Amino acid sequence: MPASKEKAVIHWLGRSYTLAQANVLAVKEYTRKHYKTVAGIYRLILARTPDDVDACNNLGCALREMGRYDEALAIYDKVIALKPDYAMAHNNRGVILQTLKRYEEALVSCDKAIALESTYSMGWQNRGTILQDMERYDEALASYNQAINLKIDNAALWYSRGITLHEMKRYKDALASYDKAVKLKPDYAKAYNNRALTLHAMTLYTKALASYAKAIVLKPDSAMLYNNQSITLLEISCYSDALISSDNAIALDPDYAEA
Repeated sequence: MPASKEKAVIHWLGRSYTLAQANVLAVKEYTRKHYKTVAGIYRLILARTPDDVDACNNLGCALREMGRYDEALAIYDKVIALKPDYAMAHNNRGVILQTLKRYEEALVSCDKAIALESTYSMGWQNRGTILQDMERYDEALASYNQAINLKIDNAALWYSRGITLHEMKRYKDALASYDKAVKLKPDYAKAYNNRALTLHAMTLYTKALASYAKAIVLKPDSAMLYNNQSITLLEISCYSDALISSDNAIALDPDYAEA
């Protein structure tokens, strides 16, 4: 959003608005990824109602999207001080701590969220990603399975589960998870890429190339996809095609020239 329009929105809200109007506008602006405007709206709401934990939590989300992690963490701490049993705030705090690579603290926050709300699928999912980052794959898998039991139609869960299974070298199970992810979300380019990586690990190179091809159709501007495709093409001695894929990767991202 241009700065002038952003200021106009905040100015209008500052002059006259109801809390309901402000919240509706904040949600619209968040959907549009106008996070600075969203943060400004929630600060105005908090100026009127300082103890509004939902507004605080949403401000933290906007700050997180802006990469202002320390500020977001302070906001979530404030939310939790106001409402210690707010599971979503504990979960969001865990996400920030994970981003900051403070994994043990992140895990404590997610565990708190789940303790408060055992059916909180997102809490179990984020717990899985934290444990995955910590290379505690058995525990990560258990968390993903719990999340899937609660929300079986979440493609991102099946995708993340596939990553963990791949790291455990359970390639057939990983492939089944990726297949479920793309069935739920046919335009899931990342899942097709990871599916191809698993097929490559299984030495099923032709199938891997078919999966890369689908991913590239969905995301033709991804240098990583072309680079990965070139590696598989080399495995089956398709040197000319591998060179074309490598050149495509470099054209999109010159850093791949160093690979």
